[in-house]
Amino acid sequence: QAIGCNEDLLPLIMKDSYSEEIRIVQVTAQGASKGAALRYLCKKFQPLLGTIGAGDDTNDLDLLETADIGIAVGEAPQELRKIAYMNASSPEMLHLSLERAKNILMERK
Repeated sequence: QAIGCNEDLLPLIMKDSYSEEIRIVQVTAQGASKGAALRYLCKKFQPLLGTIGAGDDTNDLDLLETADIGIAVGEAPQELRKIAYMNASSPEMLHLSLERAKNILMERK
């Protein structure tokens, strides 16, 4: 239980992906998200091959849903792993996943 926390905020308090003891609240302006940023960038720059998004927390859900290929990184929550095209549990695996994602995008074009 959060000390001195308004009861309405309790559902917003999440466990940190990396520590059972830490609780966090993520605050973002309405309509702002990593996915919205990716959509804006795609509209402005029109990528030739497609997009790859990588993330490790629930604030990356929209990014992975928006990207052509989403990669869950590290100890990402199950919620993120479920929607990811690939999962990379280490920096080495992320490097390999990015190379694989790039090759997949190239084959699609």
